[in-house]
Amino acid sequence: MSLNILSIRLKWLREKKRLSQKEIAAEIGVKTVNAYQKWEYGEREPKLETLGKLAKLFEVSADFILGLSDDTPESKAQEREIYFYREYLNRKRLEFADSMFKDYLPEEHKDQLYNEVRNLESELFNAQARYVKTMILIPFSRSINEKNEYVKDTYPFRISFYGNYEDKEFAISIGDRMNHEMLFFVYNDEKEFLINLNEIPSKLNTNPEHVNESDLLSRRIKEHKNPFLNF
Repeated sequence: MSLNILSIRLKWLREKKRLSQKEIAAEIGVKTVNAYQKWEYGEREPKLETLGKLAKLFEVSADFILGLSDDTPESKAQEREIYFYREYLNRKRLEFADSMFKDYLPEEHKDQLYNEVRNLESELFNAQARYVKTMILIPFSRSINEKNEYVKDTYPFRISFYGNYEDKEFAISIGDRMNHEMLFFVYNDEKEFLINLNEIPSKLNTNPEHVNESDLLSRRIKEHKNPFLNF
């Protein structure tokens, strides 16, 4: 366990609840606010029973507080929503493709299926964008390297970009932890591509308290020399 992760996640969860350290201490039955402060400042570890109370209060798992999991009720609900849209969209795409070989079906029916597919694509894109924003705000999410050490300022996504200057083709892709493509942006203008390369992290993250995280991700993208980049 890393005290650094525990302390930072405790502070992040408390601030999300808009509660003071004194209020948290009172909620979990800690006698003095100083005892709670030692956990949030990384000076001591809470006992197992107290960790359970904190998890219940913040509505997350103890593993999340300890940095062993990145899952929250919000992120898990969003993952289920994305799974639903993906499955439903695949079925509708097959239904639409099948309809194109059935001449007896009226064109109005085919148009309706086409519009349903496009609407579902839009709903899936929006659901994935919400998930990306949720996960990118979680401190230290997916931050364990190959040596099982915790690394600061990492993100739970594969962020890639490609630039073909001869054909004027540019793209930015954001994938999830399972390498599913979440968001994909295509540009034919170099200037627009470079602007969005700088701005996409901040567009996904509109909370002013986390502007530095967005700036850091953007800077890491811009400074990388290789045309392909994964995080």
